Amino acid sequence: MTPESGPEPKFWQIALADLERRLGADRNGLSSAEVAARRLRYGPNTLEERRRLSVTLKFLSRFRNPLVLLCWRRRRFPHLPAIWPASSLFRQLF
Repeated sequence: MTPESGPEPKFWQIALADLERRLGADRNGLSSAEVAARRLRYGPNTLEERRRLSVTLKFLSRFRNPLVLLCWRRRRFPHLPAIWPASSLFRQLF
């Protein structure tokens, strides 16, 4: 790619024959030898398992935002004095 030619086209903008040539494949996919070579070069095609959060942690993660905490506090404990100058605005809104 040169500055005069502009950005490289996206894969869907390339003719199928040119794309197959660039990827080293044909209409039937990769050959067994090419699969073995790429597996050695790039490693196996697997996804790593992600750690899952419990339902409780998912629920509690919703309250990370300070604004959510402030709104919850104002709804749950309306009789407590305001601890933030802007909380008077929230008292009027909620």
